[in-house]
Amino acid sequence: MHNLPDKSSIIHLENTGCVRTLYLENSLIPEIAMQYFWTFLAILFHTYIYGQYKIEDSCGKFRLSIAVENFVSDSIGIAISDCDNPGDKMDTVLLEKGKAVITGTINRATEVILYTNIHSRLMDGPQVIRFLLEPTVITLHFNIISGTASDISIEGSCSQKEKDMWEANHSLLLETRENYWNKLVELQRQKNQHSDTVICKKLSEIQNKFDALQQVVITEILKYIRINPDSYYSAYLLNHYKRSLSVDTLRVYYTYLSAPVANSDLGEETLKELFKLTDDWAFRQKFLQPDLYKKLKEVNTVYDVSLTNTRGIETSLSDFKGYYLLIDFWANWCPPCIHNIPYLKSLSREFKSKPIKILSVSIDQAQETWKKSIQKLGYPGIHLWDRNGILRTFFKVIAVPRYILIKPDGSVANEDLPQPDDPQMKLILVKELNEKSNEKNL
Repeated sequence: MHNLPDKSSIIHLENTGCVRTLYLENSLIPEIAMQYFWTFLAILFHTYIYGQYKIEDSCGKFRLSIAVENFVSDSIGIAISDCDNPGDKMDTVLLEKGKAVITGTINRATEVILYTNIHSRLMDGPQVIRFLLEPTVITLHFNIISGTASDISIEGSCSQKEKDMWEANHSLLLETRENYWNKLVELQRQKNQHSDTVICKKLSEIQNKFDALQQVVITEILKYIRINPDSYYSAYLLNHYKRSLSVDTLRVYYTYLSAPVANSDLGEETLKELFKLTDDWAFRQKFLQPDLYKKLKEVNTVYDVSLTNTRGIETSLSDFKGYYLLIDFWANWCPPCIHNIPYLKSLSREFKSKPIKILSVSIDQAQETWKKSIQKLGYPGIHLWDRNGILRTFFKVIAVPRYILIKPDGSVANEDLPQPDDPQMKLILVKELNEKSNEKNL
Protein backbone atom coordinates (compact mmCIF):
# COMPACT_ATOMS: atom_id res chain seq x y z
CA MET A 1 0.00 0.00 0.00
CA HIS A 2 1.30 3.47 -0.91
CA ASN A 3 0.55 6.34 1.46
CA LEU A 4 0.02 9.78 0.00
CA PRO A 5 2.52 12.32 1.32
CA ASP A 6 1.53 14.38 4.33
CA LYS A 7 2.72 17.84 5.38
CA SER A 8 5.54 16.42 7.46
CA SER A 9 7.14 14.99 4.32
CA ILE A 10 7.26 18.28 2.42
CA ILE A 11 10.59 20.04 1.91
CA HIS A 12 11.82 22.69 -0.48
CA LEU A 13 14.86 22.54 -2.75
CA GLU A 14 16.09 25.95 -3.83
CA ASN A 15 19.73 25.17 -4.52
CA THR A 16 18.75 23.42 -7.78
CA GLY A 17 17.41 26.63 -9.30
CA CYS A 18 13.87 25.23 -9.10
CA VAL A 19 11.70 26.26 -6.18
CA ARG A 20 9.68 23.08 -5.85
CA THR A 21 7.70 21.25 -3.24
CA LEU A 22 9.07 17.74 -2.81
CA TYR A 23 6.91 14.92 -1.59
CA LEU A 24 9.03 12.22 0.00
CA GLU A 25 7.14 8.96 -0.14
CA ASN A 26 8.25 5.62 1.25
CA SER A 27 6.64 2.73 -0.50
CA LEU A 28 6.93 -0.94 -1.20
CA ILE A 29 7.03 -2.32 -4.72
CA PRO A 30 4.70 -5.32 -4.71
CA GLU A 31 6.44 -8.64 -4.85
CA ILE A 32 6.08 -10.18 -8.30
CA ALA A 33 4.98 -13.79 -8.19
CA MET A 34 5.32 -15.78 -11.37
CA GLN A 35 6.15 -19.39 -12.10
CA TYR A 36 9.60 -18.55 -13.46
CA PHE A 37 10.13 -15.32 -11.63
CA TRP A 38 12.01 -14.24 -8.55
CA THR A 39 11.19 -12.58 -5.27
CA PHE A 40 14.16 -10.27 -4.90
CA LEU A 41 12.53 -6.84 -5.34
CA ALA A 42 12.53 -5.37 -1.84
CA ILE A 43 11.79 -2.03 -0.32
CA LEU A 44 12.49 0.99 -2.53
CA PHE A 45 12.28 4.54 -1.38
CA HIS A 46 10.72 7.00 -3.80
CA THR A 47 11.00 10.75 -3.92
CA TYR A 48 8.17 12.63 -5.56
CA ILE A 49 8.28 16.18 -6.75
CA TYR A 50 5.18 18.30 -6.98
CA GLY A 51 6.05 20.95 -9.58
CA GLN A 52 4.42 24.34 -9.65
CA TYR A 53 4.83 25.99 -13.04
CA LYS A 54 3.65 29.53 -13.70
CA ILE A 55 3.93 30.33 -17.39
CA GLU A 56 1.24 32.81 -18.36
CA ASP A 57 1.44 32.47 -22.15
CA SER A 58 1.17 29.18 -23.98
CA CYS A 59 4.41 29.89 -25.83
CA GLY A 60 7.54 31.27 -24.22
CA LYS A 61 11.09 32.02 -25.31
CA PHE A 62 14.00 29.75 -24.58
CA ARG A 63 17.75 30.11 -24.91
CA LEU A 64 19.73 26.88 -25.14
CA SER A 65 23.52 27.09 -24.79
CA ILE A 66 25.39 23.95 -25.90
CA ALA A 67 29.02 23.09 -25.15
CA VAL A 68 30.68 19.85 -26.21
CA GLU A 69 34.19 18.53 -25.66
CA ASN A 70 36.30 16.10 -27.71
CA PHE A 71 33.96 16.38 -30.69
CA VAL A 72 35.59 15.99 -34.10
CA SER A 73 32.57 17.20 -36.08
CA ASP A 74 31.59 20.84 -36.48
CA SER A 75 27.83 20.21 -36.43
CA ILE A 76 25.05 18.50 -34.50
CA GLY A 77 21.42 17.75 -35.33
CA ILE A 78 18.59 18.95 -33.13
CA ALA A 79 14.82 18.45 -33.26
CA ILE A 80 12.66 20.92 -31.33
CA SER A 81 8.94 21.51 -31.78
CA ASP A 82 9.12 25.30 -31.95
CA CYS A 83 5.96 27.43 -31.76
CA ASP A 84 7.16 29.45 -34.76
CA ASN A 85 8.15 26.35 -36.71
CA PRO A 86 6.12 23.37 -35.44
CA GLY A 87 7.03 19.91 -36.59
CA ASP A 88 9.53 17.13 -36.15
CA LYS A 89 12.18 18.35 -38.55
CA MET A 90 15.81 17.94 -37.54
CA ASP A 91 17.88 21.10 -38.00
CA THR A 92 21.64 21.10 -38.42
CA VAL A 93 23.43 23.37 -35.95
CA LEU A 94 27.00 24.52 -36.61
CA LEU A 95 29.38 24.54 -33.69
CA GLU A 96 32.04 27.18 -33.19
CA LYS A 97 34.85 25.79 -31.03
CA GLY A 98 32.42 23.21 -29.71
CA LYS A 99 29.75 25.73 -28.74
CA ALA A 100 26.40 26.91 -30.07
CA VAL A 101 23.40 28.93 -28.89
CA ILE A 102 19.86 28.16 -30.03
CA THR A 103 16.85 30.41 -29.36
CA GLY A 104 13.16 30.07 -30.10
CA THR A 105 9.72 29.65 -28.53
CA ILE A 106 8.09 26.50 -27.21
CA ASN A 107 4.68 25.58 -25.84
CA ARG A 108 5.35 25.42 -22.08
CA ALA A 109 7.52 22.27 -22.16
CA THR A 110 8.75 19.91 -24.86
CA GLU A 111 11.25 17.12 -25.43
CA VAL A 112 14.37 17.85 -27.46
CA ILE A 113 16.30 15.23 -29.42
CA LEU A 114 19.96 16.05 -30.09
CA TYR A 115 21.95 13.95 -32.57
CA THR A 116 25.72 13.94 -32.32
CA ASN A 117 25.68 12.14 -35.68
CA ILE A 118 23.63 14.23 -38.12
CA HIS A 119 23.33 11.31 -40.53
CA SER A 120 21.61 9.09 -37.98
CA ARG A 121 17.83 8.85 -37.61
CA LEU A 122 17.84 6.59 -34.56
CA MET A 123 15.62 8.01 -31.83
CA ASP A 124 17.79 6.63 -29.02
CA GLY A 125 21.29 5.32 -28.51
CA PRO A 126 24.81 6.40 -27.58
CA GLN A 127 24.80 9.20 -30.18
CA VAL A 128 21.47 10.67 -29.06
CA ILE A 129 20.68 13.00 -26.13
CA ARG A 130 17.03 13.51 -25.16
CA PHE A 131 16.04 16.12 -22.60
CA LEU A 132 13.14 18.32 -21.48
CA LEU A 133 13.18 21.97 -22.47
CA GLU A 134 11.26 24.87 -20.90
CA PRO A 135 10.87 28.56 -21.85
CA THR A 136 13.92 29.75 -19.93
CA VAL A 137 17.72 29.74 -20.12
CA ILE A 138 19.10 26.20 -20.42
CA THR A 139 22.70 25.00 -20.60
CA LEU A 140 23.75 21.62 -21.97
CA HIS A 141 27.29 20.30 -21.63
CA PHE A 142 28.52 16.90 -22.72
CA ASN A 143 31.65 15.02 -23.66
CA ILE A 144 32.26 12.59 -26.54
CA ILE A 145 34.13 9.43 -25.51
CA SER A 146 34.62 6.74 -28.17
CA GLY A 147 31.76 8.20 -30.19
CA THR A 148 29.36 8.12 -27.25
CA ALA A 149 27.80 11.16 -25.57
CA SER A 150 28.96 11.06 -21.95
CA ASP A 151 29.13 13.26 -18.83
CA ILE A 152 25.85 14.93 -19.82
CA SER A 153 24.95 17.96 -17.71
CA ILE A 154 21.71 19.94 -18.15
CA GLU A 155 21.01 23.04 -16.07
CA GLY A 156 18.01 25.35 -15.99
CA SER A 157 15.23 22.90 -16.88
CA CYS A 158 13.12 22.08 -13.83
CA SER A 159 11.29 19.36 -15.76
CA GLN A 160 14.60 17.69 -16.60
CA LYS A 161 15.63 17.96 -12.96
CA GLU A 162 12.43 16.14 -12.03
CA LYS A 163 13.16 13.47 -14.63
CA ASP A 164 16.69 12.94 -13.34
CA MET A 165 15.50 12.60 -9.75
CA TRP A 166 12.65 10.22 -10.59
CA GLU A 167 14.96 7.98 -12.59
CA ALA A 168 17.60 8.07 -9.84
CA ASN A 169 15.04 6.99 -7.25
CA HIS A 170 13.87 4.16 -9.51
CA SER A 171 17.31 3.20 -10.80
CA LEU A 172 17.20 -0.41 -9.57
CA LEU A 173 13.83 -1.03 -11.18
CA LEU A 174 14.74 0.66 -14.47
CA GLU A 175 18.15 -1.00 -14.73
CA THR A 176 16.67 -4.44 -14.03
CA ARG A 177 14.03 -3.89 -16.70
CA GLU A 178 16.70 -2.77 -19.19
CA ASN A 179 18.77 -5.88 -18.47
CA TYR A 180 15.83 -8.12 -19.27
CA TRP A 181 15.10 -6.12 -22.41
CA ASN A 182 18.66 -6.68 -23.59
CA LYS A 183 18.29 -10.39 -22.88
CA LEU A 184 15.09 -10.42 -24.95
CA VAL A 185 16.82 -8.76 -27.88
CA GLU A 186 19.67 -11.24 -27.78
CA LEU A 187 17.38 -14.27 -27.50
CA GLN A 188 15.26 -13.01 -30.36
CA ARG A 189 18.42 -12.67 -32.45
CA GLN A 190 19.36 -16.26 -31.61
CA LYS A 191 15.86 -17.46 -32.43
CA ASN A 192 15.97 -15.77 -35.84
CA GLN A 193 19.24 -17.55 -36.60
CA HIS A 194 18.39 -20.94 -35.15
CA SER A 195 15.02 -21.56 -33.52
CA ASP A 196 14.66 -24.48 -31.15
CA THR A 197 12.52 -25.40 -28.13
CA VAL A 198 15.21 -24.40 -25.60
CA ILE A 199 15.56 -20.87 -27.01
CA CYS A 200 11.78 -20.49 -27.36
CA LYS A 201 11.22 -21.56 -23.76
CA LYS A 202 13.91 -19.20 -22.48
CA LEU A 203 12.49 -16.38 -24.58
CA SER A 204 9.06 -16.94 -23.06
CA GLU A 205 10.47 -16.92 -19.52
CA ILE A 206 12.39 -13.69 -20.05
CA GLN A 207 9.40 -12.09 -21.77
CA ASN A 208 7.22 -12.88 -18.73
CA LYS A 209 9.77 -11.35 -16.38
CA PHE A 210 10.14 -8.25 -18.54
CA ASP A 211 6.35 -7.82 -18.77
CA ALA A 212 6.04 -8.06 -15.00
CA LEU A 213 8.73 -5.43 -14.50
CA GLN A 214 7.11 -3.20 -17.09
CA GLN A 215 3.84 -3.40 -15.18
CA VAL A 216 5.59 -2.31 -11.98
CA VAL A 217 7.07 0.68 -13.83
CA ILE A 218 3.64 1.61 -15.19
CA THR A 219 2.14 1.40 -11.69
CA GLU A 220 4.82 3.80 -10.46
CA ILE A 221 4.39 6.33 -13.26
CA LEU A 222 0.59 6.36 -12.93
CA LYS A 223 0.90 6.97 -9.21
CA TYR A 224 3.30 9.83 -9.89
CA ILE A 225 0.96 11.42 -12.45
CA ARG A 226 -2.03 11.13 -10.12
CA ILE A 227 -0.38 13.04 -7.27
CA ASN A 228 1.52 15.52 -9.51
CA PRO A 229 -1.06 16.90 -12.00
CA ASP A 230 0.75 20.27 -12.25
CA SER A 231 4.05 18.73 -13.30
CA TYR A 232 5.19 18.82 -16.93
CA TYR A 233 7.19 15.72 -16.14
CA SER A 234 3.85 13.98 -15.49
CA ALA A 235 2.86 14.90 -19.06
CA TYR A 236 6.17 13.52 -20.28
CA LEU A 237 5.65 10.21 -18.44
CA LEU A 238 2.12 9.84 -19.80
CA ASN A 239 3.32 10.56 -23.33
CA HIS A 240 6.35 8.28 -23.01
CA TYR A 241 4.31 5.30 -21.81
CA LYS A 242 1.11 5.98 -23.77
CA ARG A 243 1.44 2.86 -25.92
CA SER A 244 1.77 0.67 -22.85
CA LEU A 245 -1.58 1.86 -21.48
CA SER A 246 -5.14 1.02 -22.40
CA VAL A 247 -7.13 3.72 -24.16
CA ASP A 248 -9.39 4.16 -21.14
CA THR A 249 -6.44 4.51 -18.76
CA LEU A 250 -4.73 6.99 -21.07
CA ARG A 251 -7.89 9.08 -21.31
CA VAL A 252 -8.50 9.08 -17.56
CA TYR A 253 -4.94 10.06 -16.66
CA TYR A 254 -4.86 12.75 -19.32
CA THR A 255 -7.89 14.37 -17.67
CA TYR A 256 -6.00 14.33 -14.34
CA LEU A 257 -3.44 16.78 -15.75
CA SER A 258 -3.94 20.46 -14.97
CA ALA A 259 -4.94 22.67 -17.90
CA PRO A 260 -1.47 24.23 -18.49
CA VAL A 261 0.18 20.80 -18.41
CA ALA A 262 -2.46 19.16 -20.63
CA ASN A 263 -2.10 22.00 -23.16
CA SER A 264 1.70 21.88 -23.24
CA ASP A 265 3.56 20.35 -26.15
CA LEU A 266 4.07 17.19 -24.08
CA GLY A 267 0.38 17.01 -23.22
CA GLU A 268 -0.71 17.63 -26.79
CA GLU A 269 1.41 14.70 -28.01
CA THR A 270 -0.64 12.41 -25.78
CA LEU A 271 -3.86 14.05 -26.92
CA LYS A 272 -3.03 13.39 -30.58
CA GLU A 273 -2.73 9.70 -29.79
CA LEU A 274 -5.97 9.68 -27.86
CA PHE A 275 -7.86 11.21 -30.78
CA LYS A 276 -6.74 8.30 -32.94
CA LEU A 277 -7.50 5.56 -30.43
CA THR A 278 -10.64 6.58 -28.62
CA ASP A 279 -14.21 6.02 -29.80
CA ASP A 280 -15.47 8.48 -27.20
CA TRP A 281 -16.96 11.27 -29.31
CA ALA A 282 -17.72 13.37 -26.23
CA PHE A 283 -14.01 13.36 -25.38
CA ARG A 284 -13.10 14.27 -28.95
CA GLN A 285 -15.62 17.10 -29.01
CA LYS A 286 -14.27 18.47 -25.73
CA PHE A 287 -10.67 18.73 -26.92
CA LEU A 288 -10.75 18.98 -30.74
CA GLN A 289 -11.12 22.22 -32.64
CA PRO A 290 -14.77 22.53 -33.77
CA ASP A 291 -13.97 22.46 -37.51
CA LEU A 292 -11.72 19.40 -37.15
CA TYR A 293 -14.31 17.62 -35.00
CA LYS A 294 -16.95 18.29 -37.64
CA LYS A 295 -14.75 16.94 -40.44
CA LEU A 296 -13.91 13.79 -38.50
CA LYS A 297 -17.54 13.21 -37.58
CA GLU A 298 -18.48 13.26 -41.28
CA VAL A 299 -16.02 10.50 -42.23
CA ASN A 300 -17.77 7.14 -42.66
CA THR A 301 -15.53 5.61 -45.33
CA VAL A 302 -12.13 6.36 -46.80
CA TYR A 303 -13.91 8.08 -49.70
CA ASP A 304 -15.13 10.85 -47.36
CA VAL A 305 -11.55 12.07 -46.85
CA SER A 306 -9.69 14.69 -48.88
CA LEU A 307 -5.94 15.21 -48.50
CA THR A 308 -3.45 17.76 -49.84
CA ASN A 309 -1.29 16.72 -52.80
CA THR A 310 2.22 18.00 -53.60
CA ARG A 311 0.76 20.91 -55.59
CA GLY A 312 -1.20 22.11 -52.56
CA ILE A 313 -4.55 20.98 -54.00
CA GLU A 314 -7.08 18.91 -52.08
CA THR A 315 -7.50 15.43 -53.54
CA SER A 316 -10.58 13.40 -52.64
CA LEU A 317 -9.92 9.71 -52.11
CA SER A 318 -13.24 9.10 -53.85
CA ASP A 319 -11.31 9.82 -57.07
CA PHE A 320 -9.85 6.34 -56.66
CA LYS A 321 -13.13 4.44 -56.46
CA GLY A 322 -12.96 1.16 -58.34
CA TYR A 323 -9.29 0.57 -57.48
CA TYR A 324 -7.60 -1.33 -54.70
CA LEU A 325 -5.71 1.20 -52.57
CA LEU A 326 -2.50 0.30 -50.81
CA ILE A 327 -2.14 3.15 -48.31
CA ASP A 328 1.40 3.74 -47.09
CA PHE A 329 1.47 5.86 -43.91
CA TRP A 330 5.00 7.21 -43.59
CA ALA A 331 7.19 10.14 -42.49
CA ASN A 332 10.56 11.50 -43.55
CA TRP A 333 12.02 10.96 -40.06
CA CYS A 334 11.07 7.24 -39.97
CA PRO A 335 14.00 4.92 -40.89
CA PRO A 336 11.80 1.83 -41.53
CA CYS A 337 9.59 3.93 -43.80
CA ILE A 338 12.62 4.98 -45.85
CA HIS A 339 13.91 1.41 -45.90
CA ASN A 340 10.62 0.20 -47.42
CA ILE A 341 10.51 2.71 -50.30
CA PRO A 342 12.53 0.57 -52.80
CA TYR A 343 10.20 -2.38 -52.11
CA LEU A 344 7.14 -0.19 -52.71
CA LYS A 345 8.69 1.02 -55.95
CA SER A 346 9.15 -2.60 -57.01
CA LEU A 347 5.52 -3.44 -56.16
CA SER A 348 4.35 -0.40 -58.08
CA ARG A 349 6.18 -1.55 -61.21
CA GLU A 350 5.01 -5.13 -60.83
CA PHE A 351 1.32 -4.21 -60.43
CA LYS A 352 1.37 -1.35 -62.93
CA SER A 353 -1.26 -2.96 -65.17
CA LYS A 354 -3.46 -4.07 -62.26
CA PRO A 355 -6.40 -2.16 -60.71
CA ILE A 356 -4.39 -1.05 -57.68
CA LYS A 357 -2.97 2.32 -56.64
CA ILE A 358 -0.32 2.98 -54.01
CA LEU A 359 -1.11 6.10 -52.00
CA SER A 360 1.80 7.40 -49.94
CA VAL A 361 0.26 9.39 -47.08
CA SER A 362 2.69 11.49 -45.06
CA ILE A 363 2.15 12.31 -41.40
CA ASP A 364 4.95 14.91 -41.42
CA GLN A 365 3.99 18.13 -39.68
CA ALA A 366 5.87 20.45 -42.03
CA GLN A 367 4.68 20.54 -45.64
CA GLU A 368 7.95 21.74 -47.14
CA THR A 369 9.91 19.05 -45.30
CA TRP A 370 7.56 16.43 -46.72
CA LYS A 371 7.86 17.73 -50.30
CA LYS A 372 11.65 18.02 -50.16
CA SER A 373 12.00 14.50 -48.76
CA ILE A 374 10.00 13.07 -51.69
CA GLN A 375 12.44 14.67 -54.13
CA LYS A 376 15.49 13.71 -52.11
CA LEU A 377 14.38 10.08 -51.84
CA GLY A 378 13.34 9.85 -55.49
CA TYR A 379 9.98 8.52 -54.38
CA PRO A 380 7.54 8.53 -57.34
CA GLY A 381 3.81 7.87 -57.21
CA ILE A 382 0.75 9.44 -55.62
CA HIS A 383 1.70 11.52 -52.60
CA LEU A 384 -0.76 13.02 -50.13
CA TRP A 385 -0.31 14.95 -46.91
CA ASP A 386 -2.53 14.15 -43.92
CA ARG A 387 -2.11 17.62 -42.49
CA ASN A 388 -4.87 17.48 -39.88
CA GLY A 389 -4.55 13.78 -39.11
CA ILE A 390 -8.05 12.96 -40.39
CA LEU A 391 -7.12 9.78 -42.25
CA ARG A 392 -4.75 8.40 -39.62
CA THR A 393 -7.34 9.13 -36.92
CA PHE A 394 -10.00 7.31 -38.96
CA PHE A 395 -7.72 4.25 -39.23
CA LYS A 396 -6.28 4.68 -35.70
CA VAL A 397 -2.71 4.85 -36.98
CA ILE A 398 -0.44 5.50 -34.00
CA ALA A 399 2.90 4.45 -35.50
CA VAL A 400 4.55 4.39 -38.90
CA PRO A 401 5.16 2.67 -41.17
CA ARG A 402 1.64 1.26 -41.44
CA TYR A 403 0.12 -0.31 -44.55
CA ILE A 404 -3.62 -0.68 -45.17
CA LEU A 405 -5.35 -2.29 -48.15
CA ILE A 406 -8.70 -0.90 -49.29
CA LYS A 407 -11.08 -2.75 -51.61
CA PRO A 408 -12.56 -1.09 -54.74
CA ASP A 409 -15.83 -0.51 -52.86
CA GLY A 410 -14.07 1.40 -50.06
CA SER A 411 -14.19 -1.37 -47.47
CA VAL A 412 -11.05 -2.49 -45.66
CA ALA A 413 -9.42 -5.66 -47.00
CA ASN A 414 -6.50 -5.62 -44.55
CA GLU A 415 -5.89 -2.95 -41.92
CA ASP A 416 -2.38 -4.06 -40.97
CA LEU A 417 -0.43 -5.49 -43.89
CA PRO A 418 3.06 -6.99 -43.52
CA GLN A 419 5.99 -4.73 -44.35
CA PRO A 420 6.82 -4.34 -48.08
CA ASP A 421 10.12 -6.16 -47.62
CA ASP A 422 8.16 -9.19 -46.40
CA PRO A 423 7.12 -11.49 -49.31
CA GLN A 424 3.80 -11.96 -47.52
CA MET A 425 2.64 -8.50 -48.57
CA LYS A 426 2.95 -9.38 -52.25
CA LEU A 427 1.14 -12.70 -51.71
CA ILE A 428 -1.78 -10.91 -50.03
CA LEU A 429 -2.03 -8.39 -52.86
CA VAL A 430 -1.93 -11.12 -55.51
CA LYS A 431 -4.63 -13.10 -53.69
CA GLU A 432 -6.94 -10.09 -53.44
CA LEU A 433 -6.47 -9.15 -57.08
CA ASN A 434 -7.08 -12.74 -58.22
CA GLU A 435 -10.28 -12.96 -56.17
CA LYS A 436 -11.49 -9.73 -57.75
CA SER A 437 -10.68 -11.07 -61.23
CA ASN A 438 -12.55 -14.31 -60.50
CA GLU A 439 -15.63 -12.36 -59.37
CA LYS A 440 -15.71 -10.51 -62.69
CA ASN A 441 -15.52 -13.77 -64.61
CA LEU A 442 -18.51 -15.27 -62.79
